[in-house]
Amino acid sequence: MNAIGRGFNILNANGKAAFGAVYFLTRPYPHPHDTQAIAQEMNRRALDWADKADFLAWQQGDGIVQRAEKVRQLAARYWRSVEQRSYYKTLRDNQELLAFPRFDLAATTAGLVIQAVGRLLRGGVPFRGYFVDAAWAPKSAARKADPELSELDTEETSLLVAMLLRICDYASEENTVGNALYKPLADALEGIEDLHW
Repeated sequence: MNAIGRGFNILNANGKAAFGAVYFLTRPYPHPHDTQAIAQEMNRRALDWADKADFLAWQQGDGIVQRAEKVRQLAARYWRSVEQRSYYKTLRDNQELLAFPRFDLAATTAGLVIQAVGRLLRGGVPFRGYFVDAAWAPKSAARKADPELSELDTEETSLLVAMLLRICDYASEENTVGNALYKPLADALEGIEDLHW
């Protein structure tokens, strides 16, 4: 996805998108030992913690030094928890640390998909997108293999469903700018064939 992300326009001689389809062959997942990604996430959490007046660390200890030490301890615990992440289905929210890893991963992935799709829209060309890896929506993939199964994918089991929900949030009617930008994509994604959610 990064190869055709922001900044690359792959056009034909007529100035229109050169490709009409994109295949997401694998579901992207952050590399487990990518310290730069972890540091970026830590920076985001630090801002969240600083903005929340009733954050746990601010309620503990006497004085700024003890509170700073509590924040340092929480940050170390958070860093270790990020390093221990393995599969999408094992990601868990941590209200205490204001961490919502499924939500964050879905929003990040949605951004990458939106950028990739944007390369295919140049010149008003229609396109098709395919999510090929069963890991995008495991329950739906199982139903495709065995129509007798009836379980639905949820945002807990499927990054694709979580991503779709984020894009629908962006395209809500209350968000006029997001609605104008993302409503057609949200509508198209809601109609994905063989996605049961």
